[in-house]
Amino acid sequence: MILTLGQDNVNTVDVGIIYSDKNYYRQSVGAFQITKYENKLNEIGGKKMRERLLNKVIEEAAKEFGVECMVNITEVKKNNGVVLQAVNIKEPCKNITPNIYIDSLLKRINSGEMSLSEAAQEIINLYKESQDKCNIYGLVKSLNKQDILERVTYQLINAGENQERLCNMPHRKFLDLAIIYIVVIGEDGADTFSFEVNNNICEEYGIEEGELDQYARENTERGGFTTRSIESVLAEITGMPVEDAEIGGPARLWILSNTRMYNGASVMLYTEYFEKLADMIESDLYIFPSSIHEVIVIRDDGADPDILKQIVCEVNLCEVTAVEVLSGNVYRYSRKENKLTIA
Repeated sequence: MILTLGQDNVNTVDVGIIYSDKNYYRQSVGAFQITKYENKLNEIGGKKMRERLLNKVIEEAAKEFGVECMVNITEVKKNNGVVLQAVNIKEPCKNITPNIYIDSLLKRINSGEMSLSEAAQEIINLYKESQDKCNIYGLVKSLNKQDILERVTYQLINAGENQERLCNMPHRKFLDLAIIYIVVIGEDGADTFSFEVNNNICEEYGIEEGELDQYARENTERGGFTTRSIESVLAEITGMPVEDAEIGGPARLWILSNTRMYNGASVMLYTEYFEKLADMIESDLYIFPSSIHEVIVIRDDGADPDILKQIVCEVNLCEVTAVEVLSGNVYRYSRKENKLTIA
């Protein structure tokens, strides 16, 4: 969950209520041409549907919160350039409002699964449910410089897919990735409340990039990382003993992440975890960027890096949501050099 520092004294909060479906891409030239026509038609129909939904939400919000309540639809830029449609409901005297994503709702309306009235009422209900989360973000106003530095951690994102976004925030390059900084302000069960550090925040609080990075490195490492075999993960998910979950022979895949499994791909910045695993199995390693939250590691048994890269691209396309894709590359850890490189 990310806080977006907005304009006009109104902050919007990504409370993670409704997310759009995964983005799928057609690669042939013919399919690309068809997709262009489909997109244009969908754009026209989608705009009309958004307007109808907006009017219905305005009507329902006026009943619930009074006629002074403001409702609008905005486009929210997410990781990797993904743009989602979100409804904002702004009550008088409140300066924090949630982004309630409507991409999947619009699809359900178009397919006949849900009426406009039902969708509008669901948005109203989700807005009400989000108020406790918005209150947590109200703590941001009380943070000082030291509070931010003591809570800042690393996040790894794809550098090429986020060039515009990176222009407005402190960051460092790492291989084909970029290291950015997020401030974690609270947790509630599986939810993590955080906001990104941008140039405006650094200027407002007088934070130098060097000290920001130093604190982020220490805080991220202090949070802890885990190295787990795929067998132990399967055993946890299924509830069966580890030995029953084994896929024949010694472990062949390991999952590395942080203890929260949130932005855990930052483990790539700490080579000691790869060194320990490589020494244990006496082999160099290949690292698959599973998502921004974790990486999958296998031993280097001479596999063709191009074939491994193809696997990564296929998984990114079919299994990973667009906002959570980290990279289309495969990485290699060398025991001799104690270093990660692009394979």
